[in-house]
Amino acid sequence: MNPIRISLISAAVAAAASVGAAPADTTTPIRHLIVVVGENVSFDTLFATYVPPAGESVHSLLSQGIVTADGNPGPHYGRAVQRIGANRHVATPSTRPASTPTRSCRSRC
Repeated sequence: MNPIRISLISAAVAAAASVGAAPADTTTPIRHLIVVVGENVSFDTLFATYVPPAGESVHSLLSQGIVTADGNPGPHYGRAVQRIGANRHVATPSTRPASTPTRSCRSRC
């Protein structure tokens, strides 16, 4: 299971378990915040520049020097460069088929 999903489930369970507990003193009326993250959202998208509290650490783009605190490329930016696939066969007039068959949508729609 996705680590973020596990964290969200854990947070929701902890919040639900504390509903019956005595109210904690807070500086705002907000006692719990549950964040629901959609599919295909990575940890780096959400927490790339997160700075953890003193005494804690997190493996993120910021902590690895990939980006700076303001989101610009950091000293180790090159470690995160993604490779882009390329189509090595480019159709030319001599390799392109004379006619391209079409598929009917009736069987798949």
